[in-house]
Amino acid sequence: MTARHAFEHVFCQYALAFDQGETERYELVFAEDAELIAGPTTLSGRAAIVEMMSGRIALRRGASQQTRHVITNILVEEETESTARVRAYFSLPVTTGGSSLAVERTGWYLSDFARTGDGWRIVRHEMHGDQG
Repeated sequence: MTARHAFEHVFCQYALAFDQGETERYELVFAEDAELIAGPTTLSGRAAIVEMMSGRIALRRGASQQTRHVITNILVEEETESTARVRAYFSLPVTTGGSSLAVERTGWYLSDFARTGDGWRIVRHEMHGDQG
């Protein structure tokens, strides 16, 4: 698998982890010491990221919402043998009660990857929402 395909694979695991509520997939996404930045919130460590995501998943399930992260325009901005910086667009369609569909959010990710013994993992993930 090329590095670019590995980055795409990690983003797919990220989407499935949230959309399917399969939080164990985050081990395939984030390094143990990863950092997630979303607006004013910064989380440090995979355990903290999984805890936050698990809470958001539970809120969505409680509101009978199904998310479908769509991650596109994946651009590898920098790459070495052991690190990479990747930018990608996202949109977040959400269905409510199985009938209503709306794109709730759009934006972009800036993710720093590191090659680990288990493959490429995100070590720093910034989430930027579009304004407007």
